[in-house]
Amino acid sequence: MKIKYLVASENPFTSVGQKARGQLKGFLDNGINAEIVFIGFGKAADKIKNISQIELKQPSSNFLLQRRQQKVIHHKIKEIIEENYSKVDFFYLRFPGSSKALWKTAKKYGKKLIIETQSTGFEELESRRRDRPFQFNLSWLLDWWQFYFLPIRAAKKYQLRIFSAAWKVVFVTKEIQEKVNIPNSLLIPNGFEEPEYVELAQPATSEKQTWLFLKGSSGSLDYDGLDRIIASMDKSNFKENITLRIAGKLSKSQQLRIKNKTYIKALGFLNKDEVIQQLKLSHLGIGTMSLYKKNLNEASALKVRQYAYHGLPFVIGYHDSDISEIDAFKGYFMQVPNDNSELPITEIYNWAKKANTIENRQELSELSLKHLSWTSKMKVLINALQ
Repeated sequence: MKIKYLVASENPFTSVGQKARGQLKGFLDNGINAEIVFIGFGKAADKIKNISQIELKQPSSNFLLQRRQQKVIHHKIKEIIEENYSKVDFFYLRFPGSSKALWKTAKKYGKKLIIETQSTGFEELESRRRDRPFQFNLSWLLDWWQFYFLPIRAAKKYQLRIFSAAWKVVFVTKEIQEKVNIPNSLLIPNGFEEPEYVELAQPATSEKQTWLFLKGSSGSLDYDGLDRIIASMDKSNFKENITLRIAGKLSKSQQLRIKNKTYIKALGFLNKDEVIQQLKLSHLGIGTMSLYKKNLNEASALKVRQYAYHGLPFVIGYHDSDISEIDAFKGYFMQVPNDNSELPITEIYNWAKKANTIENRQELSELSLKHLSWTSKMKVLINALQ
């Protein structure tokens, strides 16, 4: 069996790119002949086995740039599928948003098309639009038109048509699967990419704890909850016992918020080895804390799977599609409410102090390998294909 995996607007080294590479390994480990094609406007990175990159030409005008870029990407997806339709058994497409062009592609080639989606689509866009304060200026109106009005209109008109035309649609949480509610769906929560070897370490015992927040590739995800974490630490009398390390890109407002705060350290972008080093040094991993902003209460976040595989106890602000459902994980993570309430910093600190043993780290890592690796996850899809 041969599968061509199409990923738009990313490269192999973003958090999404690393997920796709983990899925690729899952396919290969299960004997599937698979390759990834990254499609985007950035400069192609170094060549990697079973991975190719297509560098697209930027639209001639910057007016409504994102919409113009999406149009170019959707036409390229159609072109790749047309050229390779007789050469592969299935195309696995990370959903790049709705459009008439993509619907036509799905309608024509849907028998070989598997779509993976991370969100509910227009419902999520509507929820975020409602939370966006109105500003009476041209810049705000253009952003609203480009990032909300046009995508919402396209999603309402074409999303279900596209999904219905595909052979299967893969959802990463049961909550999203139930909200979209289509018969050709498949549930596969996120996994993690396994390194060849993971060295477990217990940070030095001390009254001072290091907490790690992996923010990901984008600096604009308001639902990650970093603002809630910072606000809670600011109010806590216990903050001097904690150093919060933030890996990833911060928005300008977040950079200003942490300025001159001695208990918060921005690490910027980290490569894979640097992330692993931070996981070893930390006492606690912090997951998404404001998922309610997407009108959701369930996730299968990639960062949490990294924490778990490296044996790092963690705190989350939602119901995890895998971890919350498996009794064996209880005791290795702490769950807080999915709202804007103040986080119980002292309680989290005391829990992390008890949870951080080398025995717990070893058990958590082994559980993750058994239940959360992409090698085990992709078996669900492969069984459905055969």
